[in-house]
Amino acid sequence: MDAGLRVVEFSAFVAAPSAGLALVASTGIGTLTTSIANLEAKSTTGDITIVNGGTTNTANANTNLFDSASNTLTRCAEMKRPRWYSSVTTLASGDVLIQGGLSGADFPEIRRETGALSLLSTAPTGGFDYWYPRNFVGQDGRVFGFDIAGRMYFLDPQGTGSIERLDNLVTDLVGTGSSAVLYACLLYTSPSPRDS
Repeated sequence: MDAGLRVVEFSAFVAAPSAGLALVASTGIGTLTTSIANLEAKSTTGDITIVNGGTTNTANANTNLFDSASNTLTRCAEMKRPRWYSSVTTLASGDVLIQGGLSGADFPEIRRETGALSLLSTAPTGGFDYWYPRNFVGQDGRVFGFDIAGRMYFLDPQGTGSIERLDNLVTDLVGTGSSAVLYACLLYTSPSPRDS
């Protein structure tokens, strides 16, 4: 065996209040990916998209899917960009927004419920920090988010996407160790010329 190859076996557990904790799947090399800093997003079907963060401090483009009907893990299509420390957000449609991550900060992408991945090529995010963007889905389908420097934005994931830069958060509230919870949606409007 190659001395640089790390063999990792994944075990997935499913917990249901009625059934308790049960071993679901255990798969080894060739099926899944050695992963650090991976993220998961649940779809409307109950399946879970697992976006891998990479290995040994490098980004990768791997995705896996946990099928809740069969309790199996399957390697899926690769993302359009390798990503390390990205964020995933389940949209109202069940599609998954994948944004940020070292090596993938230039554009977000969408993983459709069909498994297809597409780059949001008209929503450049290179001006935002790659480290775990904090994203929340609004009632209008747009994503409100901010980066670790407090730069806020609206991202519209429709078609090839669009992004609108907003003001900055107070810097005391942001940073690499900060968490984010959205308690209430706020309506952000730009001042009209007559309000100036």
